[in-house]
Amino acid sequence: MALLEARGLVKIFGKLTALDGAELTVAENEFHGLIGPNGSGKSTLMKCVAGAEVPTAGTVIFGGRDITEATPAERARAGMSLKFQITSVLSALTLYDNVLLALQARTSLPSLVFSRTRGVLHDRVMGMLEQFRLVDRAADPASALSHGQQQWLEIAMALAPEPKLLLLDEPTGGMSLEERRVTGELLQPIKKRCSLVIVEHDRAPRSRRSISAVPDDKYLDIRNLDAGYGRSQVLFGVTLSVPWRGGVAILGRNGAGKTTLMKAIIGELPLLGGSVSLDARDVGRLPTEQRIRAGFGYVPQEHSVFGRLSVRDNLAVGALTNHDSQAVNRILEIFPKLGQRMDQIAGTLSGGERKMLAIGRALLSDPRVLLLDEPTEGVWIGVIEEITERLISLAKDIAVVIVEQHLDLALRVASRAYVLDRGRVALTGSAQEVRADPRLLQFLAP
Repeated sequence: MALLEARGLVKIFGKLTALDGAELTVAENEFHGLIGPNGSGKSTLMKCVAGAEVPTAGTVIFGGRDITEATPAERARAGMSLKFQITSVLSALTLYDNVLLALQARTSLPSLVFSRTRGVLHDRVMGMLEQFRLVDRAADPASALSHGQQQWLEIAMALAPEPKLLLLDEPTGGMSLEERRVTGELLQPIKKRCSLVIVEHDRAPRSRRSISAVPDDKYLDIRNLDAGYGRSQVLFGVTLSVPWRGGVAILGRNGAGKTTLMKAIIGELPLLGGSVSLDARDVGRLPTEQRIRAGFGYVPQEHSVFGRLSVRDNLAVGALTNHDSQAVNRILEIFPKLGQRMDQIAGTLSGGERKMLAIGRALLSDPRVLLLDEPTEGVWIGVIEEITERLISLAKDIAVVIVEQHLDLALRVASRAYVLDRGRVALTGSAQEVRADPRLLQFLAP
């Protein structure tokens, strides 16, 4: 029997239909992701399930009981807990007291007079704070936390009463990439204790196994790809796959077909044969702009920034489709040097700064797969290490496909590598296997 069944939910606000027959079924100890653009009804669905909004039509069944008319408090007592999109911790209270209040709401008032009950509550509070890496700040006011830490505190408050179903509405909104990565780690143990439904604008952090049937190592799946320029064919039957998170290096001598492969993936060149699939969706015939919306980010080898625009305007162009007001600030956290050049014309930046700007602008589309064609070409060696460290960090959160002449850099970023020779895959394996293969130098030699 399903733990939650939302059937035919309709929600109308005036003349606006926010939900039109929405369905959601969650079994015990399942992890579900709700994904969609702003305005698609994700938060409204969560609120109708939790009782914060009353559906115009439809039913909500929880634990075999019809709770469509139940109040939010009654649903909470039944074992449902919702963290709203907007953070709402009690900023004047300590972290300890915030979690304690969440626990006391589910504890009968007479039992609070017993020291044993108070001791159990204390242990539970400290355990939740430790789980979310906040125990050292238990006595601090919640107002002293960063935005990401306040999000963690609110998740701890929602989880503290041990709900059967935890609903999280965009828990990583406004977080830095590092905070998002940590949030994914913090959510992993929750799946063993209760069912979890998480709303994200693009994807649930780290784990996607519950929202896609595609194997993790074939998130980007390229099969028998042929491509070229006019009558000149460059790629012949290229097959490779990219996991949903991690680095993949494309190696080979000049003229081997590396840039042609990147252009074929992103849609700058038509396919002569084969297929390109992203998360089981065939994107091989889509125009470039639709592939970007589908989840690709692309930094070409040349002309990767608008040279006559300022750094600020280049980033603004990249953020046109990003509705997160903090998105540009997160890019400046990744590449702090750009923050010192916001009003400088991009064409006057150093080679390394232009590459940082190009990568940053590509990241503003919130890609699932970032394609980088020679990201350190023309870059001073002192900046190469900085870019490398940033790419290693990015590969912990998204897929990074890198074409790079610097072998050591590419194999540091990547966990897997493909070597092209005359338009065909000549060698493949883990980064360590490819590095140790005696044939590698043969395929890279001019």
